[in-house]
Amino acid sequence: MDALTLFKADMGAFLRLYTFLSQIIDYGNTAAEKRSIFYKHLIRLLDFGRERVGVDLSKVVLTHHSLRNIGKAKMDLGSGDKPLLDPITEAGTGAVQEKEKAFLREIIQKVNDLFDGELTDGDQLVYINNVIKGKLLESEEYEQRPTMIK
Repeated sequence: MDALTLFKADMGAFLRLYTFLSQIIDYGNTAAEKRSIFYKHLIRLLDFGRERVGVDLSKVVLTHHSLRNIGKAKMDLGSGDKPLLDPITEAGTGAVQEKEKAFLREIIQKVNDLFDGELTDGDQLVYINNVIKGKLLESEEYEQRPTMIK
């Protein structure tokens, strides 16, 4: 099952990369285009029923929102050294993740996204120690699985 999940992820990586690059490069090869169309339709059929379900955010309420104007930046594309883009090297090299680690990684990323902007360390600590910790302690699921977050 892990191999099939990885195969589906690799096909998705191929499709995203091919879709992007085919807008830039005319391959002149219909085989690659046919393969991408086939993969596009095949991916929809590869629902194994064991994919990771998302984190339930139905009870999450937006309480704060912050927008900041960071000014305008000038892009000087006509002069000086032009940096080269690194080649694409990681497409299709995925690995199957453990579900609990994937859930935890998703939660950590969402928490980290909360702290974008101009917040002091004190603001961040108050939010973590009072708000998030308090909500975790109220959760019945957390009480049943105390090893989920260490």
